[in-house]
Amino acid sequence: MTPYLQHQSLREVVTTQIRSMIMTGVIAPGQRLVEGRLAEQLGVSRNPVREAIRTLEHTTLVEVLPRRGACATLLDPSQIRPMQELRMGLEGWIANGTALRHTGADLKQLSRCIEEGDAAARAGDDEASGFGGRPSVSSSTRPAATHSRTIRSNGSASPSIEPSRS
Repeated sequence: MTPYLQHQSLREVVTTQIRSMIMTGVIAPGQRLVEGRLAEQLGVSRNPVREAIRTLEHTTLVEVLPRRGACATLLDPSQIRPMQELRMGLEGWIANGTALRHTGADLKQLSRCIEEGDAAARAGDDEASGFGGRPSVSSSTRPAATHSRTIRSNGSASPSIEPSRS
């Protein structure tokens, strides 16, 4: 059985590559994003790079300054913690909703994805594993599992965030 492959546009591929370059430090915070240089480096024309920069501007990874162009956003540590906490809360809420509404087919697909990702991670293929240079799932989720706040479902559509009792 051939796994389902989703087609990505060139803009999406370039966006993913530039996002990865920013997240891994290849593009440093504050560094200008020169369309021509990025296009040459990625082997594409300037148009998908320009579109990717516009897309990344909406994620706050890229800031476009008048008469200066685009650059990787400078975040100070005081900005990062609230974003991480918000993201952990949202991801927990989404996981909770998914757990309540899953089907047998969903579980089979999830198991296949996990097996394929694990196999790719064991083979050292970061892109196929979905981690793009990030640590493995177990080591990256361990801190979240022991975080001082956890999502507790109260049976409603909006779970509450409470200090953990561990």
